[in-house]
Amino acid sequence: MESAAALAKELGRWNEVSDFYRRASELYRECGRSQPASDALAKGASALEEKAPEEAIKMYDEACSLLEEDGKEQMAFDLYRTVAALYVKLEK
Repeated sequence: MESAAALAKELGRWNEVSDFYRRASELYRECGRSQPASDALAKGASALEEKAPEEAIKMYDEACSLLEEDGKEQMAFDLYRTVAALYVKLEK
């Protein structure tokens, strides 16, 4: 799913980028792997920062939530910093 998302990014199909990374995250969660699930959402958010910043913010938020639910708040630090920088960039 992540490979499909990368291909969608190359083709400029931004809605599909989000969908594929979200699906990859869901599949990781089904396997009980919160860290890779969060990473998939973060990759998607990073890919969408320029073209769909609001969607990127949502994906970063979901990635942080996944880590927090699994008791891995310390691993969410970089994601919080990234989303804060995106908020500043968008002047929010």
